[in-house]
Amino acid sequence: MRTLRTTVNFIVLLLTVNATTPIQAQPGYAGEWKKTRLYGHTSASSGFTQKQYEFIRDHHEIFCFEKTHLNRRYGNPSHEKSSMDEAAHLKSLNPRCKPITIYSIRRAYPAWNESTKEALAVHPEWATKIGNGKYDWDLNNSARNDWYVETMNTLVDSSELEGVFIDGLEGVYSRNGEQAKSIMERMHGLSLMNGFNPKGETSFKTGPDFLEHCAGVFVDSWFRRELDTKDAAQMMIDTCMTVPNDKVMILFSANDNDGIWGTDHTFSHAAYLIVAHENTYYRWAGNGLWGADVLMEYHEDFDKEMGKPLGKAVKDGYVYTRKFEHCFVTLDLEKVTSSIAWGQNNDDVSPKGKASQSSTDFPQ
Repeated sequence: MRTLRTTVNFIVLLLTVNATTPIQAQPGYAGEWKKTRLYGHTSASSGFTQKQYEFIRDHHEIFCFEKTHLNRRYGNPSHEKSSMDEAAHLKSLNPRCKPITIYSIRRAYPAWNESTKEALAVHPEWATKIGNGKYDWDLNNSARNDWYVETMNTLVDSSELEGVFIDGLEGVYSRNGEQAKSIMERMHGLSLMNGFNPKGETSFKTGPDFLEHCAGVFVDSWFRRELDTKDAAQMMIDTCMTVPNDKVMILFSANDNDGIWGTDHTFSHAAYLIVAHENTYYRWAGNGLWGADVLMEYHEDFDKEMGKPLGKAVKDGYVYTRKFEHCFVTLDLEKVTSSIAWGQNNDDVSPKGKASQSSTDFPQ
């Protein structure tokens, strides 16, 4: 009788806990095709709210802290300490989270980075002052480059940080390309270059050749900013389709390009599905770009299951189509139309299900 009563009490307790404990959502993880994989990148000078922490826990596998994060609470310079502390906190919320920090390869910020302030105090010859408390690193100085690599690796190896967003690569690509490659290929963890931003309709500011020297690429102009013609967009799509599966690819889109590609996420999200492989992530920032509140902009189609891709995208002129287990994607760069037809079974060729669409005329 005592055993039966104990069992009943345990069941009641379990039901009570399950009824009162909120069930965590799960981010889209690398290698999974259950939902859109979202990349988080923002800062909050006074710190995230509890609601924002919970959103990060539930929606972002990879998350990057911007330079001014927590500087009102920690003071300046404090970007490295705050990044390490926040990385440990995010890991406690979700052990599968991959927090990273940002550190420029080109520009020195002694007001924000502790290691930079210390290095410039001892080696002022490593950088040239350009005003407003900012400096440009001398990438022709091998001692400076060795220091950069050692500093970044120590930061990653001694904390819960998984890697570094290597900012400012465009500024050194043409003048110090070989030095930058040498730096990147020696860095530990998830080192991401900022690249593939269009220089025109036929070339990039930072070439895909850099990708073999780092863990992945952050595409800052995913249907925003300089990506403003159908040919530049086609160059971007075609290049991203060649990125190997083991390289991380982050596609950052926002409504800051005069509505050329539509005023919401629909078109760039469909484009994400056209090129996505097992380590591809998407970020939509609406109109706010980097604010913590913008981080929490979320759309129901991000939660829909696409299933595994049934091959790469098929290209016909400026039109791309791709079939997944549970959706069929169409992207027309010339007419600037897109559709994602969601369904339960795409074993046949024709798309089934309800399509979400965006349409606008391409500028002449």
